[in-house]
Amino acid sequence: MKIFPQSTLVFLFFFLIIPFVSSADDNRFTPETVVHLETVTDAVISPDGNKVAYVRRVQRSPDEDRGTAYTEMFVVPATGGEPLQFTFRPHNAATLQWCPSGEYIYFRSNRPEIHRGMQVYRISSKGGEADIVTTESSPVLAYTLSPGGNKLAYILQDPEPDHIRQRTQEGDDWRIEDEFFRHRRVYIKDLTTKETRLVTAFNKSVWAIEWSPDNNKLLIQASPLPTTDHSFMFKKMYLIDAAGTDNPEVFVETEGKLGGMAFSPDGRHVAWQGAIDISDPTEGTIFVANVTSREMWTLTPDFEGTVTWVTWKDNNTLVFTSEEKTWTRMSSIHHSGGERTIIFDERKHPEFTSAQFASDKRTFVAVASAYTHPNEVFAGNIRRKEMNRITFHNPELKDITFQNYEYIEYEARDGLLITGLLLKPVNYREGKRYPLICQIHGGPEAAYTHGWNTTYAAMTQLYSQQGFMVFLPNYRASTGRGVEFAKANHQDGGGKEFTDVIDGVEYLNERGLIDRDRVGIVGGSYGGYFANLGATRYAGNFAAAVNWVGISNQFSKVGMTDTPLENILVHFNRAHYQNQHRIGIMEASPIWYLERAVQEENETPLLILHGEMDARVPYGQAIELYRSLMLSYKHHRGMTRDEIPVTFVSYPRAGHGTGEVRQQLHFSNTVLEFFKKHLKPVELTEYGK
Repeated sequence: MKIFPQSTLVFLFFFLIIPFVSSADDNRFTPETVVHLETVTDAVISPDGNKVAYVRRVQRSPDEDRGTAYTEMFVVPATGGEPLQFTFRPHNAATLQWCPSGEYIYFRSNRPEIHRGMQVYRISSKGGEADIVTTESSPVLAYTLSPGGNKLAYILQDPEPDHIRQRTQEGDDWRIEDEFFRHRRVYIKDLTTKETRLVTAFNKSVWAIEWSPDNNKLLIQASPLPTTDHSFMFKKMYLIDAAGTDNPEVFVETEGKLGGMAFSPDGRHVAWQGAIDISDPTEGTIFVANVTSREMWTLTPDFEGTVTWVTWKDNNTLVFTSEEKTWTRMSSIHHSGGERTIIFDERKHPEFTSAQFASDKRTFVAVASAYTHPNEVFAGNIRRKEMNRITFHNPELKDITFQNYEYIEYEARDGLLITGLLLKPVNYREGKRYPLICQIHGGPEAAYTHGWNTTYAAMTQLYSQQGFMVFLPNYRASTGRGVEFAKANHQDGGGKEFTDVIDGVEYLNERGLIDRDRVGIVGGSYGGYFANLGATRYAGNFAAAVNWVGISNQFSKVGMTDTPLENILVHFNRAHYQNQHRIGIMEASPIWYLERAVQEENETPLLILHGEMDARVPYGQAIELYRSLMLSYKHHRGMTRDEIPVTFVSYPRAGHGTGEVRQQLHFSNTVLEFFKKHLKPVELTEYGK
């Protein structure tokens, strides 16, 4: 871990050597508690609706070897009860699926003592040892069982070409960019005969598979190239014969991002999530097409929300979940359109963004959270409109006092309605003004909702217990408000979307809730971009800023990121390298405002944290901002390195985030102490049970 310190922030080194604990002391929510929370990441219900298989994510202890958290499979009765553990660390479990008979649970796992790489395994619904299903030379990237349960479709990436492998083995390991592409292809294994065949021999990369109800066809999403950019922006749907085809035709013409897709039970229609056009930031609209005629229509064209998941209840009815302002909902709608029926409203139920139904199409399971707990398993019934929690991990949380989120809305300076959440300090006292932390979400195609919003990188409940007010704004360009709102920052990056945050701060100040001189800003990715803007373009508005894997130069970032075209098309809606746009792109960049940032009256202490292996917002973005600020402070104000209020922490092996426990603990402790130093909250001494 490289650290670029200054003398006024030497406390950062302290956290490299502190003893780590995994429990909350004196009912205090600590960074150690946050990092070590167990959370459910996947849940599927058996076809008969009686059992639920789920994955629990468990963090490593700090003294273990480096690596990400463990994932373990459990099975629990759908009515609740004691979960039974089916797989154990260090073997991971992912992508669970019940076979139609309910006899087996399929999953992906990496078990090097059995076979190399991630392969598909299955385990009896009664437990026991898992059996390997695929034995491929490369990892299985995704899979799905056929409705009949006798075939397995899965995706493999092409192996490295022989001449490249030979050259590398001989010691010549140079790389020529775009010399070759390793496509992602679909294979089908007959589980009865054990025969495997290649289905997509054509040169496209497949990202998603859906079986037709009759087991004879596959609906796939594929792009011309196997790049992250193409997976975001250039997928098309193809309906192909399960026996394979050499020259598939596009199923229907779509534009922009694609999400989940599903056949109706009779196979006559397909529904999917997609973008309205190429510049739509999300796949948040429902489309339906007739399989025979290929006629398609938009089911939710003017929806003031963002669809997050869709499936069929019967041949005529769709069920979907959606983000709407700061809430999530489940609704049903006729496949030809019309008014929807709201089934679950998060104001009365936990927050969940997808579900999975049993064969009766009424009973379902969802991974859901609330402000008092991270994701757990909930079983529900849409006819009775009820949801019941059936797993109870992290029992230590019951002894900790949490503050509920308050929904807020206010007008931006141009009159646009902005919504968000406010978290008051525990033991909040009316009439007292508190230091404020603005926690900014990334994306920007994302939104804060009323569920669990606390992670090592966004410690909202922990901040509350440390005496901070926490503001979580859903600024323009957020999801949950429809396509027009999501596009509202196009060609204005860092402009009105950022003043939405400042206007929210002023709104809270006018309510008498905050100390305007003690306001901090923190975020990751696009939220880190906001933090950088807060220390540069909008310097003077904040007493401290924390940038986690954030953008500093919008112009250079496009030439370095793994999603250049996605940035151009859905973030800026204009090409960066066209002359007439260059100045506008630079004006949206924090690096453009160095002289403003270093003026004494605007000085904003900035903590920069970045993963050295980040492909989304490359590591050079952090280096560029840090070194530019260091030079600017030295040139304009004659400050020495130890006097400059900028600190840079880099994390080896980390990408666009970190999964290593010691890095997460260091991150959380460092950020918390940074805000305590610069925002000076009054330490709370009473933590109710």
